[in-house]
Amino acid sequence: MRQGHKGEYDLLNVIYKNDDLNIGYFKSDDIDIVEARSLMLDRILRLVPKIAKKTKFLVAGSGHGSTAMSIVDKHLCRVDSVTTDKSSIAPLNKEIEKKEYQKKLYPQLTDTIENLPTETDNYNVLMSQEIISRVEDKRKMFIVYHASLMAEGRLVVTDFFSTSGLKKDGHELFGYEDFSLWTELDAEKLTDKSGLQKVYSKDFSPELIGYYTHLIEVVKKNTAKVDKKLGKGSADKHIDIYEKKIKLLEKGTVKWCLFVYQKINV
Repeated sequence: MRQGHKGEYDLLNVIYKNDDLNIGYFKSDDIDIVEARSLMLDRILRLVPKIAKKTKFLVAGSGHGSTAMSIVDKHLCRVDSVTTDKSSIAPLNKEIEKKEYQKKLYPQLTDTIENLPTETDNYNVLMSQEIISRVEDKRKMFIVYHASLMAEGRLVVTDFFSTSGLKKDGHELFGYEDFSLWTELDAEKLTDKSGLQKVYSKDFSPELIGYYTHLIEVVKKNTAKVDKKLGKGSADKHIDIYEKKIKLLEKGTVKWCLFVYQKINV
């Protein structure tokens, strides 16, 4: 998960170092955040066949690059990591140098996510982390994705979707102050004539509820630390936001979904 509500990055960076807002899969209470996120990434990547050292990934919306780094750690393949966050580049380069991944992981900075610094037919797998809802011309974005993929390449999209009855402040809870969450119908229309065929979809909302529930407990345990760093009452404010998010997810008003597409010739 790439985007969060206002101030969530600040909150989680008080608790965790270089937090990337990547959702974790907490299948038991004794799993820590790093392992939980690794489990979720593993679940997603199982939908991508035959990952090998020669596989080329592009991670769009990579933040601090934790997803890209995890892919290299597990598969030792080439990964390009694209972000609009200038402050994330130096720490990621430092980690790349530490692990000697200079020929494996390539962080790239772009002014807007629509302008992916990519080459045509260049990637086997493209991961789009909460990008589409923030792009005005979604059709153009899918065309860029299609052009970036090799023949039969896979596009892996994660994003928030609204169903019905979501008020404006509901969009803001998920970090979409200037954009409205898109719908699953929007996603279906978007793929028409795009050269990308949907091969799989899954609603990961229950896992996101588990993630938010875990964060509520972590924030409660660190209330004094959070309030000292971010101001009195900050911990309670964020707990309230997480509880509101959970209610929307439980009602099905908002979903966090995964779509997997395959490039086809058009």
